[in-house]
Amino acid sequence: MVHLQSTNLLRCPLPVGKITTSHSGRRSYLTKLADKGVGVFVLAQLAGHRHISTTQRYVSVSDTQLRNAAELSG
Repeated sequence: MVHLQSTNLLRCPLPVGKITTSHSGRRSYLTKLADKGVGVFVLAQLAGHRHISTTQRYVSVSDTQLRNAAELSG
């Protein structure tokens, strides 16, 4: 099974001027993948989560995702 690696996290830009933790890094990385269309089940596997509900707490819905969903429905 593949899990998130620190080298992948280094590719994800984090907010400047804010305190960052490993949790915020994982959350940013998972959210970026979700923005690119990666599904929640794949994200859960990458993060090593046993339950989808854990992944859902990690990943926030971005404006891009909302726009894409709106375009698909209309």
